[in-house]
Amino acid sequence: NDLYLLVLNGFFVSDWGFEQGFSFIAPIWSVSIEIFIYIVFFLTLPFLFRWGIVGPVCAAALFAVLAATGVPGVFWPCGFFFFAGSAAFCLTLAGRAPRLAALALALAALIAGSLMPQLAEAKMPALFLAVMLCAASLDLLRAGIVPRRLRWIGDITYSVYLLHVPCQILLMTALAIAGIDHSALARTPWFFLAFLGGVIGLARLSFLYVERPAQAWLRRSFGLRGPAGSNEARIAAP
Repeated sequence: NDLYLLVLNGFFVSDWGFEQGFSFIAPIWSVSIEIFIYIVFFLTLPFLFRWGIVGPVCAAALFAVLAATGVPGVFWPCGFFFFAGSAAFCLTLAGRAPRLAALALALAALIAGSLMPQLAEAKMPALFLAVMLCAASLDLLRAGIVPRRLRWIGDITYSVYLLHVPCQILLMTALAIAGIDHSALARTPWFFLAFLGGVIGLARLSFLYVERPAQAWLRRSFGLRGPAGSNEARIAAP
């Protein structure tokens, strides 16, 4: 952990090949890869959906080839799944029949991959497509699927993801200073529940007093309309 690695973490580019191993907030590596794919998505968006599902399928196939052929880089599996999700989005908009047909195909591939070892690598993409299509179908129903009083759980997921490792580091450091054996303490059920509750509480505070105000500021700065502050608002906003 040094200034160079702090800059990489701050700009979310730590896993672009500029460092060896983890530093600071280790889980940021996946966000780093996702941001690269977001940039690719932004650059290709003007023509990605011009021919419907063809564009996302071609993009997913390209990333799959890059991953399968061993081209150096850590972005290719993420790109494959991201644009496969874009293809699932097109299937969702196409109507119930194409969605059900794709779901049946995905489930068949999942079963085949489980029964035949030579097709084992097909299991993860098939499972991904099946889950995406089911989730998209539920989202189309909207009303009544997720009670409003439970939507705060979705709001804090990103904060939980980024805060749980710093909380672990701080807690282990404090226990070491106090001379307490953390290995024995961490195996107790009450400790797990207390740690989980503490991280959720911090994540809720982070969302209310950091993330949501930041969203509102960004919207004002870029002249974007729509409310900020919940997953529902982020989906509804343009």
